[in-house]
Amino acid sequence: MNAKCILGLHDWNGCSCQRCGKTRNQGHDWNRDCEKCATCGKTRTNHDWSDNCEKCANCQATRQNIHQWNGCKCSNCPSAKHEWVGGICLRCRSNAETSRDDVLSKVVRNNSIGMAFASIPAGEFLMGSGKTEDGHSSDETQHRVRFVDDILMGVHPVTQAQWQGVMGNNPSIFKGMNRPVENISWHDALAFCQKLGEMERKRYRLPTEAEWEYACRAGTTTPYYTGIGKPALGEAGWYSGNSGAETHSVGDKRPNAWGLYDMHGNVWELCSDWYDEYPMVDAVNPQGQR
Repeated sequence: MNAKCILGLHDWNGCSCQRCGKTRNQGHDWNRDCEKCATCGKTRTNHDWSDNCEKCANCQATRQNIHQWNGCKCSNCPSAKHEWVGGICLRCRSNAETSRDDVLSKVVRNNSIGMAFASIPAGEFLMGSGKTEDGHSSDETQHRVRFVDDILMGVHPVTQAQWQGVMGNNPSIFKGMNRPVENISWHDALAFCQKLGEMERKRYRLPTEAEWEYACRAGTTTPYYTGIGKPALGEAGWYSGNSGAETHSVGDKRPNAWGLYDMHGNVWELCSDWYDEYPMVDAVNPQGQR
């Protein structure tokens, strides 16, 4: 060994001494890429695919689908591909006490234009976001809201095909019959509900803001029904970070526990009541300002 190396005067080339081969105390930096040291460029092959067969747990490296599916779950990692409706997987029936027929019975599919509806159970929730939550507004006074009756709500936004089947036109900018209709006004939406009701001889209406938030949360208290942060938002919906600045087909993202899709992102959704500050007291079946 060279004397300078004995005295600690190594000739470092990246992470190791080019004279004696000793490695720096901190070792190689594999954090950015498990196959290449960020400091010296040395390579190895040591990705950790245990959490997701398509993405390394230690770095941002990805690879093609290497999952080994056993039903809805991968045998090699925790990844799953459930088909959720009302909180139950239609493929593997993850709730053993609920059969596939029981799940499907909660979704009404007899609408003449192909609209499906999920049953939203009566109950109560804390309406409004917390003061420390991203996007919180000063007029959002949290208060408890209770609903005494179940309601039926469309499982995803009205599609362009459904709109055209009722209104006879398609005003959307981003065309696609399975994409949500957009470029419409609140009055247009009311007209759609009225005309559909006349066709079906049933009452159709927009949800109140309280009904919409209750249905969206589906029993959760996090900012998104899939959790917290942008990764959770990306699971539930299309937004500026993943949409490519255009709408996408409805129902492609993960639904909430009550079987509703696209409650986060894709398009803005209209409610029946007008904007107003939240009340300071609890409410039962609130109708909002009209």
